[in-house]
Amino acid sequence: MKKMLISGWGRNKFITANVVYFNKKNFYKTFGFITRGAGNSYGDTSLNKKIILNLNKKKILFFDKKNGLITVEPGISIGELIEETIKENWMPKVIPGASKITMAGAIANDVHGKNHFSSGSFSKYVEEFSILTENFGLIKCKKKNSELFKLTCGGIGLSGILTSITISLKKIKSVFLLNKTIKCQSIEKMISIFNKFKKYDYLVAWYDFFSKKDKFIISIANHTEKKLTNFKEQKPLKIYLSSFFLNQLTIKIFNFFYYLFNKNDSKIIHYKKFFFPLDRFLDWNKLYGKQGFYQYQFVIPDKNSKNNLKKIIKIIKKSKTKPYLAVIKKMGNNNSNYLSFPIKGYSFALDFKNDNNIIKLLNKLDEIIIKMKGRIYLAKDSTITNSNFFKMYPKANKFKKLLLKYNTKGKISSFQSIRIGIT
Repeated sequence: MKKMLISGWGRNKFITANVVYFNKKNFYKTFGFITRGAGNSYGDTSLNKKIILNLNKKKILFFDKKNGLITVEPGISIGELIEETIKENWMPKVIPGASKITMAGAIANDVHGKNHFSSGSFSKYVEEFSILTENFGLIKCKKKNSELFKLTCGGIGLSGILTSITISLKKIKSVFLLNKTIKCQSIEKMISIFNKFKKYDYLVAWYDFFSKKDKFIISIANHTEKKLTNFKEQKPLKIYLSSFFLNQLTIKIFNFFYYLFNKNDSKIIHYKKFFFPLDRFLDWNKLYGKQGFYQYQFVIPDKNSKNNLKKIIKIIKKSKTKPYLAVIKKMGNNNSNYLSFPIKGYSFALDFKNDNNIIKLLNKLDEIIIKMKGRIYLAKDSTITNSNFFKMYPKANKFKKLLLKYNTKGKISSFQSIRIGIT
């Protein structure tokens, strides 16, 4: 094992861990570890004193180009997968907001995309996977093995180590999308636009927390046969801006001009620009400085969502700490997995620069989200308490009990799983 200083993507907590690459020998002789991929979970979901990395497992094992089925090793990223499947006009049916997320991470967090309202979560399109468990060794799990399937999809890596994954893909027309931009200035209008365009492929909205008025920029997209002529893909930019320049004043100014210069229009864009906008900047998370940042993502039910969103926005705007980036998505029905995040309603993902007020605010928001019968996303979580977690996730006790069947001796755990009381 090699000692490494690591953190979650939010860089709000660093630890020195003993790290080793995955193989069966390392799995059987290591206890008290968590598996880690690209480290794109924001908090301590993939942190422990012992870590087994799966990034050395990146092969495409099988690709049925006719029917759109692909089997891969767990360490290949969503972006790397798309680079191969796009050549045959196939893409994953659910694409999260970061290209470096590994396939194992996509299952462990049951990721969702900008089309959850119509297409559901990533696990819906997982046909089967092979998983190495503590008590039963290697198991090939299909959806009919519902117990282990529901335990693993959304199970934050606690049921075992994935060794292969098969998913079904979506046939597309080109690498481009037709992207429609609509600006509006009220919650009511935003909800109305989301409902009006719910037959489109993708919907997402940006929100400005530094404006006294509500300001939304809604992005709507469909796959298209149209192509941009003379298109050249841009290389990611290295940001040389000090975190000193990233503060509430500069973000307020940026947001003002960002809203001003975005126009109501339609244009053809490359899929990377739509799905992975922040990937245009290398190591963008370092912009927040040495103290890092917290991403807080919650979902609240459809019922009374208009008034509840207004209430949450009002509370955050009155606080000393405001999110530098805020993204809203319309969510569809929940699935039967024990710890999957989405429920039908609206999700808000908020990026807060780390400061002395942030923990108090997030704890306050937790209590409000619970009263609204919502929940927070474990892939983004750094702070939720044991009691609040169990209030948000009604199947958590069943998950904890069932996990002992596969992980009796506590072989796999993370700082998060210990904090929230499921290992």
